[in-house]
Amino acid sequence: MDASVYFELNGFTFNRVENTIEKSGAVVKLTNKVSEVLALLLNANDGVVTRDKLLEEVWPQRFGADESLSRVISDLRKKLESLEPV
Repeated sequence: MDASVYFELNGFTFNRVENTIEKSGAVVKLTNKVSEVLALLLNANDGVVTRDKLLEEVWPQRFGADESLSRVISDLRKKLESLEPV
């Protein structure tokens, strides 16, 4: 398994190339922006990723980016929660 393509954490597998998250056989597709944010967070190796760093890396032009980041984080949380059993 190529470490630059796959990230595994707490039973989740993130496929950076396919922009998917899988857990226990269930797979959800991510948008490109959600995938970019998740990759930055996972690459932080338990370090803090500031909001400014996310904006700088994912939205370099920054026009309307603050609201977009909030939506992307919300979408990521919903995708992860959808893979958790009730």
